Amino acid sequence: RGHNPDFINVIRNGLAWEPGGDTASPCRILLTDRTNPLLPIAPELLSPYFRERHVERSLAGTRYRMHLFPDIGFWQFHDLEEDRAIQFSQTPAGFPAWEPGSPLRNFLSWHFSRSGRRLIHAGTLGESGVGILLAGSGGSGKSGTVLSGLCGGLESVGDDYVLASSDDVIRAYPLFSAIKQDPAGLKRVGLEEAPAASGPLNWQGKHLIPLAELHKPQMRKSIEIRAMCLPKITGGDR
Repeated sequence: RGHNPDFINVIRNGLAWEPGGDTASPCRILLTDRTNPLLPIAPELLSPYFRERHVERSLAGTRYRMHLFPDIGFWQFHDLEEDRAIQFSQTPAGFPAWEPGSPLRNFLSWHFSRSGRRLIHAGTLGESGVGILLAGSGGSGKSGTVLSGLCGGLESVGDDYVLASSDDVIRAYPLFSAIKQDPAGLKRVGLEEAPAASGPLNWQGKHLIPLAELHKPQMRKSIEIRAMCLPKITGGDR
């Protein structure tokens, strides 16, 4: 729920599945900011320093999770027991620059952790429902490899963050609906003239391209993971 239609659209455009129906979840998230007349008092940070990992460790044994991006006064709180959450920003557009590519990422991570599933910072490629994870830090070539694979006829459930379970087998599921790539990467695979390639660049200098606009194999509902690969950019022609 929220009173900011622009951010609601960011969520709807960024998620790989539609809310409601058989996928409905008991999780509830309230999205608000200083312009909300029902919120006369905004949370403030008492200390000038916020130690993210320290806070994570302190809350690990409790029912609560918390994230703060102090540069822009962006707060997220989650009660795991009630599966209720609140997000506060200073302005309606005061969310982190990476949010459109992976909206509600922290909340999704906390929510799914209740059932033993985890978000993984990795891309995926597969064939006939079986595939690999592509792991590495930002700029290591994950998205470029996924995009090249899609253009070559392979499947994917995501290029940056995926949901993973490890019951009988390790399986990855889609969460977000777009792939990120810089202009040079689009040119390498012949997509520099794609409609989305004329859009704005994000904070990483990349286009945020809905997978549906690529007219390549659609994302699968899941991929069974058999291996993890670490891309390495070599600058080669092939």
